[in-house]
Order: sequence, then structure tokens, then C-alpha cells
Amino acid sequence: MLGNDCGRWFLSRALPSATVFVIDLSRSRAVIAAAALLTACASAPPVTPSVMPTAFTAAPTPSVRVWLDQPSYFVDLQQEMVVDGDRALLLGLDFNVPMDPAEVEAHLRATLPPATGYRWETPASLRAEIPAGDSFDFSLTGARSLAGTSLVMAKWHIARPLTEIALYPITDADAWPTSTRSWELRLVVQNGMLILAPGTESALLYHGLTPRKSEFSLVNLTTGQHLSQPFGDIPSNGWTAMDWTADGRLLVVGGNRTLIGDALGANPAALRSFEGQGGLLSPSRRFLFLWSCSAGEAWMMDLPAAREWRLADSEIPCAPGASVAWTPSDELAVGDMTDPLRPSFRVRVFDPDGGLRRTRAGFRLLVGLADGAFVVGHRFTQAFRDDGGPFSLMDPDGTEHELPGGVLFVPSPNGRFLAYTSLDGDTPIATLWDLHGDQPLTMRGARIGGWTKDGALAIVRILRA
Repeated sequence: MLGNDCGRWFLSRALPSATVFVIDLSRSRAVIAAAALLTACASAPPVTPSVMPTAFTAAPTPSVRVWLDQPSYFVDLQQEMVVDGDRALLLGLDFNVPMDPAEVEAHLRATLPPATGYRWETPASLRAEIPAGDSFDFSLTGARSLAGTSLVMAKWHIARPLTEIALYPITDADAWPTSTRSWELRLVVQNGMLILAPGTESALLYHGLTPRKSEFSLVNLTTGQHLSQPFGDIPSNGWTAMDWTADGRLLVVGGNRTLIGDALGANPAALRSFEGQGGLLSPSRRFLFLWSCSAGEAWMMDLPAAREWRLADSEIPCAPGASVAWTPSDELAVGDMTDPLRPSFRVRVFDPDGGLRRTRAGFRLLVGLADGAFVVGHRFTQAFRDDGGPFSLMDPDGTEHELPGGVLFVPSPNGRFLAYTSLDGDTPIATLWDLHGDQPLTMRGARIGGWTKDGALAIVRILRA
């Protein structure tokens, strides 16, 4: 009997493992076979176990997720973020691997403001407290991990622009007048959207972290102090009316809530509300027209007098092609279709109590202006407001001037002027029409911010990006 596994080693290589032999040998043949087996074993190499070589694993390439203020406000593109610069900003850097802190901070200190503070939450998470101020760039290209691998192409620009809000007293549209007052703020006034408070010392500004977060704040324009954020999340979630009433209270009409507070929007009281409602405040700020297509009701509210009354169903702007607007003299103009097959439009003008004053046929109403002039549309739509086109400015004598689509038309309190912002590529253009003129005034690089109660036009411009 063999004292090792040589026989098994020999047979496993000499014979296929799936082959079975039955050998019936005579005694002489068995001796020969045994001798051959012993000879083979004597020359066989020693048996060693087979071991697979260990594969080489390279250290992972570092990557980083960048965010501002909180992780949900992430920075996706290198130059997409435009944020308020009037406050400190938290910059979050979350890496996929532990980084060399000295390497990372050296890269950041090269471009971030000197007063920036650095705090490592973990070897892979850094928080940087950036003070209020201007726009800034930072790059982590080449910063090494603890394993020695480097970040590649990691650059960002965070814009914190300096914004100017200027007031222009408009008496005609022959030339832009000299601004009578202006303010500079380190706030992003998104889309130039602001609502000036009575006295123009403060304004509701739509601002935040573009494109991740937006909010309305009541801001003192002289000091930059944030006075309040009225009505909670209603303004940011959508509204159809928000302004100060004739008696100085702040009103908002949201999607399903109508609230009125004090001058700061504090201590709000609930007014009549509907699901899916819309609202329009009259130019005098006295009347609120409130309607709901789902409820099938329309109401008029005299806000200073705390009175309300229901209007006839014919004044609900919910039929296909319907539209609604106030005229400068506090008349409610409702547009609809008289024949849905053509289609054929008309505009009926009512007093606040619901009495019909006059009817004009042939167009869709968008904005009511002075002396019976209108901004009109010619496209069939089922929305009460249309952001398409084409649009026309129809003078009192019936002359039409072509207007662009996709803009917000802002009439002056006296109804003589019409302002709007259009775009030439990425460049905003503030435009002003005079009903008594032939051509509009334009200002490149500026946005219409709205009108004061006494007829000054607010223009919003970026002074320094």
C-alpha cells in the first residue's frame, strides 16, 4: 500500500476523471502494473496547493457633492446658483472618500473670503461658514484624498449680485426720466418681482437661492432689514393677489386661502375662501374680486367697509376663452366667447355691484387701461390668463400695436402706461408703452418691478453680478 497520495496524483492526470475502468489482471500482469505505478510515483513532482494571485485594487477617485444652507439645496452645475449676499452662507462639501484636510482647505482659502470658517464633521464632510458679501469662486481641482488620489475638474461660481431698485416718475414716454430715488441691496430679486409698500420705504421681495428656494420677505429698502415673512408658505406656493389695501393692510389670495393682516402681514384674519380660487385687487385697492370655477361662485368684497356680495354667474370667468381684469376706474371687465365654433370674443364691463356698463366685441381681454384701451389676445384658450400670444395693445381709437407673448403686463395706476419685461436671449429688457405715443421706451439689462401708488415705475437692475 502506498504511503502517500502519489497513486491518486498519477491516475488523476493519466486518466480522465469521468472514465471508469474495471481491470481483471492475471497475477503477472498485476506485478507489471504495480512496478509501473511505483516508477511513476518516484519521478512525480511534489504536490502543492494552487493559490490565485491577489488582484491590485486602485484607490477610488474622489468626488464631491456641493450644497448651500442645507443638503437639499445642492449645486448641480458649475454656475447655476444665484443667492442672497446679505447674510452668511453655509457651504457643504460631502466627499465619497476621506480627504486630506490641509489639501482641501488650502484650495478653498485661495479664493474664499478670508473670514470663512472651516469645520470638518467627518474626514469626508466639510462645512464652510462664508460671511455676507460678494460673489465668489472656489476650486478643488487637484485636492488629494488621504489615499493620495486627486479630484479632477471641480470648480464652482456662486453669484451674490448687487441689485439696484430705482424709482422713475413717469409723466410721458418720450424719454426715460432721471430716477428720483434708488436703493442697493445684496438680494436676488427673482424675475424683478417686488411689491412696494405704501410710502415706498419697504417692499415685498421675491428672493432666495436660485434655482432651489424662493420666498417673499418684507424688506426695509434703506436698511436692508428683513421685517417679516408674511403669510407663511402661501406666497411661495402661488397666489393671484397680494398687495396692500386702501386702508394699509396686507392681503393675499392663495390657492385655497384668503388672508388679511396688518401692515406687516402679521395677525392675519381669514376672509371668504374657496378651493382653486382666484382673486384680483382693484386699482384703488378697495375692492377684491374673488371667484372659484370649482365652486361656481364669484364674490365682490369692499375691504375697508368689510362688506361682500355674490355676483351673477355671468361674471364668473370660467367658460372656455374667459378672462378678467380691472380697468383703472375700478370697473370689472370680463371677457368670454359668444360663439365657441368661430370663436368670437366679447368684453363686458361691470361696476363693482355687478351692473353692466358696456360691451365690446371682437377680442379677448388681458389688461384694462384708461379711456377704454385694452391689452387683448386673439388666441382661443381655456385659461383665464394666457401666456401665449399674439397680443395687441388696442388704443381707444381701435388702433392695435403688436405685443410679445409670454410676458407679464403691468399697467400704471392711471391706466395710461403699460410696462413689461421681455428677454433678448438671457438679457432682460424693460419696456414702457404710452397710450399717447407711437413707440415704446426700452431699457436693456433691466426688469420692471411694478408701480408705486402715485405712479412711479420701479426698475430692477443688477449692478454687479
